[in-house]
Amino acid sequence: MKIKLLIFAVLAVSLFSSCAKITEKQATETCTKLLTALQAKNYDAMQDLYSAEFNEIETADKRKEKHQALFNATGDIQSFKLVSAKETALDDRAVFAVNYDVQCVNTLTHHDFIVATDEGYVKIISHVIKN
Repeated sequence: MKIKLLIFAVLAVSLFSSCAKITEKQATETCTKLLTALQAKNYDAMQDLYSAEFNEIETADKRKEKHQALFNATGDIQSFKLVSAKETALDDRAVFAVNYDVQCVNTLTHHDFIVATDEGYVKIISHVIKN
């Protein structure tokens, strides 16, 4: 009986944490951490901020190559500014769409993020870079 109760409690906590609603502050802080790591070219720190699914789709090495190629064209990041953060739904899942303007040496780029809970943690599930 105690084992059944313990299993139920673990499942309930797991379900609650995976469905937990995130705040705008959590979403923007996660994106800011990623942009700060990107600015410092700390690719290992970036890996922990993306969701497991996102990391499966694009390996750390592939992402590093992509960002290095981007920096060759745009120049290094000089600064970034939050443009908007809006709660929305994606596949019946509460997420935040977060947008930043990122000033690089050669041009201004726009980073669009989708942030959600993933395995109980606030993670980036999508990251699109435009100029």
